[in-house]
Amino acid sequence: MTLNSQMAAPTQVKPTQVKPTQANLASLGARELHPAMAGGMAMARAEFDPGVAAGTIDIYDIHPGVSVAVSDFVSHGPEMKTVVDKDVVKLNFQMAGGGAFTLEGDRAFSVASSSACIVHQIAGMTKTELYAAEAPQRAVTLFCDITYLSEALGDAGAGMPSPLAQLLAGRNSDFFALGFAPDWELMRAADALLRAANSRLRWLEIQARGFDLLLQFFRRVEDLERRSADHPTLSAADRNRVDLVRQTLEARFDEPLTMTQLARQAGVNESKLSELFKARFGLTVFECLRKVRMERAQRLLQDTDLPVTQIALEVGYEHPANFATAFKRSFGATPRAFRSA
Repeated sequence: MTLNSQMAAPTQVKPTQVKPTQANLASLGARELHPAMAGGMAMARAEFDPGVAAGTIDIYDIHPGVSVAVSDFVSHGPEMKTVVDKDVVKLNFQMAGGGAFTLEGDRAFSVASSSACIVHQIAGMTKTELYAAEAPQRAVTLFCDITYLSEALGDAGAGMPSPLAQLLAGRNSDFFALGFAPDWELMRAADALLRAANSRLRWLEIQARGFDLLLQFFRRVEDLERRSADHPTLSAADRNRVDLVRQTLEARFDEPLTMTQLARQAGVNESKLSELFKARFGLTVFECLRKVRMERAQRLLQDTDLPVTQIALEVGYEHPANFATAFKRSFGATPRAFRSA
């Protein structure tokens, strides 16, 4: 399966006493957590010390068994530390940025931009977080009660990756971290939470989009598990071939690339490249190319004042109408509506 367990020797950290919140999260990098009510919703906002980071983490309890943390901040470099007051399964989607995380004992993992992971974090275990200085961090994390998750997944829980399946069945209580490549629906669900409108319907929107993200998360994991049963593990040579193709897509996304060119680069025929690429990433070659283009377009819309027609050209679309159609299919809004939201 394309789920990668990450373990390594940790940096030693000194546990610090913290106060739990309704969202089962306490942030040691924040000045304080401000409990708030948003349309009847249990909410807390973490605000950082000026020397630690700029931005916020908003935490919403959308169900007794599920909390949503929406992170939008820029780290200034120092380590940050978090702890949960009960065992939870954390489902994280990193839209931008990424970092390296260490926990007590022989435990560590990392996340990169446009990646997803499942983490079992044990109550009282301090997690040290290190982010690249001045790099924007945008992420959505679901904190799930293990009993709730077991009941919600039902029989599907047995088909989850082994560490999670064992945890849901009550046969494992140790830390684990499993990373995987998200698909388009998962990307869109996470982005929708990051962009939830600040309106009187915000509580309803956060709740609905939080559960949509939960659904898309496990749909993706289930799909990857099914694919792993259908495809033998790729050889190192085959992984290198398709990794090289993906690097080409990410570096030359604005060019009119063809399967013939890419297959020649990989040293296989087009049919074999398609098979290997889908087995490795869960996406077709051109689904991946579109994903790269849309991520670049999203950043340009957010961070620049370039006209939409110019952005279309920048990401490889000769016709702005085709770009607008692809963007709306990906994010549920036209480029102009996305920029003005």
